[in-house]
Amino acid sequence: MSEDKQKIPSIDELILDNNIVINEVYVKAYYSPIYKLFLIIWDGVFSDQEYKNVFDQLLDFAKINKTIGVYSDVRRQGKVSLEAREYFKKHISPAGDALGMKRAAAIIDSSPFKLMYVNALIKISGQRAKVFSNPEKALAYLLEG
Repeated sequence: MSEDKQKIPSIDELILDNNIVINEVYVKAYYSPIYKLFLIIWDGVFSDQEYKNVFDQLLDFAKINKTIGVYSDVRRQGKVSLEAREYFKKHISPAGDALGMKRAAAIIDSSPFKLMYVNALIKISGQRAKVFSNPEKALAYLLEG
């Protein structure tokens, strides 16, 4: 890596207790003020309303804290209903675009269902987004510009 490129931090350097924005049983969301990123770590089952609330809270937070990208680890995420995906498409994605969120990276396992879900979100969001199996590569993508 050339000297003019910034060092990419590890995920563990960014998901710290003092960076936590949402702390629920099924999700933890962090904000890095240095890199202006949300890092969302899903862990379990949630209702449609809980899913919507996570994104609504993050958007409210982003209104006063510049955010350029979203890292979402969905490897242990519960099922996202069609209704919740539609809400994301119609409300969350346009609002994120309006707030300047330019990139998104999803971290998945080898599950074909998760790949299908994430690709559908990417397609409907209109944002520059990519799917990764390696968290550090996802973070590098978000920080590359």
